[in-house]
Amino acid sequence: MTQESVSAVRLTEAQEDALARGLVARARSEGAELVGPEGLLSGLTKRVLQAAMEEELTDPEVGPVSVEVPGSGRHVRG
Repeated sequence: MTQESVSAVRLTEAQEDALARGLVARARSEGAELVGPEGLLSGLTKRVLQAAMEEELTDPEVGPVSVEVPGSGRHVRG
């Protein structure tokens, strides 16, 4: 994701607050935990990180990196 596209999807503080309040309200109405291993925050954090990593791996400007394994002469892509 380029800096321009990040700026294009940036939310205002008011939008972030509204989004957070909506997620908390929905979680509470469904009886879901907010924190903890199965909580809203844990699941949301996991999904955001996964989406960011997937985007980074498919971004032609960033793409996977090839690293030489020291002493082996092999390269690992990741």
